Formats: sequence, structure tokens, C-alpha cells
Amino acid sequence: MSETHTPERRIPASFWLGLVGAIAALLGLLALVWFKVENKELTAAQNWALLAVVIVGLLVWAWVNRAELATMLTSRGAALNTNAILSLLAVAAIAFVLNYWLIPRHLGRYKLDLTAGHYYTLSEQTKNVVGAITAADPIELVAFIPEDSYRQLGGDVRALELNRKRLEEYGRLSGNLSVKTLDPNIATEARQIREESSLPSLPQLGAIVRFKKDPTALETIQGLDESQITQGLSKLLDSKGVKRKVYFLTGHGEMPLTQVAPEPGKPLSGINLAAYKNDLEQNRYEVAEQPLIATGVPADCDVLVSIGARTAFSEAEITALRTYLKDGGRFLVALDPEGQSGLEGLLAEYGIDWQANVVQDSQFSLQPGTDLFVSLTYGTHELVRGLERYPAIFDRAGYFKRGAVPTGVDYFDLMRSSTGAKAQVRAATAVPGATEPAPAPGEASGPFDLLVAVSTQDKPETAEDEKADDKKAEEAPAADEPRTRIVAVSSPSFFGLTMPGAANTVIAVDAVNWLADNTKDLGIKPLNPWEREQERMIQMTTATRNKVLLFTFLLPLLLVIAAGLVVGVARSRR
Repeated sequence: MSETHTPERRIPASFWLGLVGAIAALLGLLALVWFKVENKELTAAQNWALLAVVIVGLLVWAWVNRAELATMLTSRGAALNTNAILSLLAVAAIAFVLNYWLIPRHLGRYKLDLTAGHYYTLSEQTKNVVGAITAADPIELVAFIPEDSYRQLGGDVRALELNRKRLEEYGRLSGNLSVKTLDPNIATEARQIREESSLPSLPQLGAIVRFKKDPTALETIQGLDESQITQGLSKLLDSKGVKRKVYFLTGHGEMPLTQVAPEPGKPLSGINLAAYKNDLEQNRYEVAEQPLIATGVPADCDVLVSIGARTAFSEAEITALRTYLKDGGRFLVALDPEGQSGLEGLLAEYGIDWQANVVQDSQFSLQPGTDLFVSLTYGTHELVRGLERYPAIFDRAGYFKRGAVPTGVDYFDLMRSSTGAKAQVRAATAVPGATEPAPAPGEASGPFDLLVAVSTQDKPETAEDEKADDKKAEEAPAADEPRTRIVAVSSPSFFGLTMPGAANTVIAVDAVNWLADNTKDLGIKPLNPWEREQERMIQMTTATRNKVLLFTFLLPLLLVIAAGLVVGVARSRR
């Protein structure tokens, strides 16, 4: 009997070639996705290399299986399959255009933030600052986040992701602002940026903003909070402008601008204005000291500051101050309840009556038995708008009363104590210019005005004024009459007491911004670390609930019905 041998079936080499191509394409695609998800930085060459592996792998697989692909495409039902594939590609293309071009670049301002503190919504001031960036001079925002070292130090990874989301929001506001995130320790591009911008080092958990056409024109940002980023952008846009000048008065026992050592047993005695001076300089103000003003306030003074004067100003100095204010001067003053500056009479001329009686607020006391307390009661003025969640710290604070406010002057109570606050009224002499007699000794009850402001109004024009203005307009354009502005604070230590989440620093800087007419930087408030969890919680009102119902249920349903009607009408016309 003859034996039959079954021929051995060999797998053709082309099969292995196609398999290798498919595996290479799959691994290359997975690598691209993994680097994107893990936010790992790749150079342009590495990105192109991985993309080339995917494309070549797919081409090899398609060439090996070209016969099967040709049969599939020419078989019955291939047209239906092709239509289905094209439909899927069209949906994917529409989704890509919407999510990566139309919404981020043109509809980024419109969103529905359901969190209690509008945690994911940038402020109007931020939108205005970003909107001022022009296409002729675009800006690049580069954030530096050292992820590995951040995690090793126990950093909050969730906070890191929130920072990234906030940075993405900046990029959605304008096509003239590009945003990227780099790891300064491993990214090659980070080193290139440091060399291009001539920086000695890159900020860790910070950012830089720079003009794309001039990388050396930049601002360094030590942090990723909205207030820090927006102020950095504002400073960069103003970098070609003239710095405003702020003069701090000295010679009357004012709080020093430099650091001083505290006295033994008196930890608050070392409070100074060094940090405040640095904050103002970071906001592009030029800070200088003015020993005496007997010869008048310097002509280049934008804001005059007196913090905690303890000895009396001379008559000549008071006269110079009065003249400065009548000419539209801007004055930031913090009075000391134990001081004898004599400025209270000048303030009374604008309706601010000073009461040199120390306020105690046991309900909001930070240290029982002391005069250290916080306040959360704000007015509606733009200087303090949006600070309702931010406590301000006061120590040994007096208080103000609304006096006889002259015609043409607006009085604003910016911050008050609680209704449960008390003040021990000491016997005192009447203040020159005050409208009320000196209070009798005893106990006064709150609320007390702790922070106030006044501003003169524009004078209403009469018919004669209009004729005179028309005549002047023919000769030369008339300049606006300057407004007098004063911000009065009831405690000098307000400017030196800082702690995370407190509003003191924001108010102190914004007071100068408001006085100097730098209102574009008002309203950019830092996130409160004490209430971040509460601010991130979803809080829905009836109005927001209706909006969610409209966009998630009714609108898609209406679109489906509309699409069905269009298809039905099209078929009926065949």
C-alpha cells in the first residue's frame, strides 16, 4: 500500500509582514495616546517619528492584504459600508471642528458653570485683559509644572489638574493668546524658552507670558492663580507704558517700608510695609518715600500714602495736603487710634469722621482677649466687589462715621464690623471740622465702618458752561477735571497682616489701583483656599436647572425631530 503524504501548509512571509505592520501601527497609536493622557512632553521629531510608524505600519498591512481589501470594496453591500464609514468620518470631523476650533476659539466665553463659587469661570476683568491682546502682537502663556517633584512633595494632584483646566480657559478666550504647559525639568522646549528669553531660571509651579515677536519682552509669574496670571498679562501689555508713582510719607512715625525686628514679647510690633511695597512694584508702580511735604506734594505723584502716622503734621504740611486734594489728589491714609497725626480734621472736610476708639469683635476674634479680629461685611463699591468670601484682618482698629458729606462728594462704606462689635469710647476733644461733638465716655456698639472711601463728582454743566466749553473747544481740546479720591483705613497693621485666604493684600493693592484710575486690574480675586471644596460644589437654582434641562434634553430632542422632518420632506419629494 502506498502511503499518502499531506503537504505541509506553510504560512507565507507576507502574512508575517502584514502582522508586524499592524502591530507596529497599533503600538505607535497607543504610544501617542499614552503620552497625551499622561501629559508627557515630546519633541516635534519624536511626535513625527511615532506618527510615521503608525502610517507605515498601516500601509504595509494594507499592501499585504490588498486582494482582500479589493474584494471587500467591490462586493455586494460595499456601497452601504462606504456610506456608513463616510458618515462616521463626517460626525468625527464635525466633533473635531466644534471641540478644537469653533468652541475654544470663538465660543469660549459662553459656558454654564454650576459650581457655588463659579470656580471654573474666569472673571470679567480677565476676559477684558485677554481681549486687549491684538493679532498684530500675539502673546504666549507658558506654564511650568514639575509633575514628578510635585507629586513627590505630596502636592494635590487634583489641584494640578484644576490649574491645567484654568490655563485651557485662558486659551479659549482669544486666538491671540496661545497656552502651553511644560515640565521645566525634562522638556527640551522649556530649556529653549529659557535661552530665548534670557532667563536665569524658570519658575517652578509658575508661568511666563511673553510677546511671540519679542521673546525677551516678558513677565514672570510666581504662581498659577487667576489673579497672578491675569496681572502678569496686564503688566506685559502695559510694559511699554509709564510707571505710576506712589509716594509714602515719612517723618511722623509712619509704618516703615523695610523689614524691622519685633520687640521682645510683642510679635505684632515687627509689622512693616516691605511686602506691600513689593506687591505694588510687582504691579508696575514706582514706590518712593517723601520725608516732608512742607514744600508741596511732588508733581509726579499719582497716589500719596500715609500709613500709621503717630506724630502731628505741621500746619504747613496740612495746608499742602489740602491744596493737593483740592486739585484732584489721590490719598490713601491709615489712621492709628493711638496716634496724634492731626489728619482727622482734613478727612472731616470730606465727610469722614474719625473715632479713635479701639474696636473689639468677640464674635470674629482670632485671639480671645486681644483686639485681633476679621470682618466679612463688604460694601458694593468696585474696590471690594467679589470679596464676600474673603475675610480681612484688623488689629487695634478704630472706626469711622459718616459726617457731613459736602455737595458733590460721594461717600462709600467699603467694610464694616459685625453688629456685635464693641468699642470703648474714651473722653476726647472735638475734632476740628467734625460735625458731631466728641462722644461721652462709655461703650459704643457696632457695626462700625472700618474702611471707607470718598470721591468728588463731575460738576454738572450749566448753559453758560456749555457755551464756554464750545468756545474753548474751538481753541484747544479741554482736559477732564481731575477727581479727588481718598481711601481711609482704620488700622495701620491692615497693610502688614497677611495670611492665606485673607483679603488684606488684595484690598491694599486695589486701593492704589482705584486711586490711580487703574480700574482694569480691579476685580481679579484669588481663589480662597479655605473654601475651595465649597466653591467647587454644584449649586443649582431654578434658572440654572432650567438651562441644564434645555441644553441636555429639550435641545437635542428638538434637533432630532428637526432632522427627521427634513429627511421626511426630502423623501416625499422623490
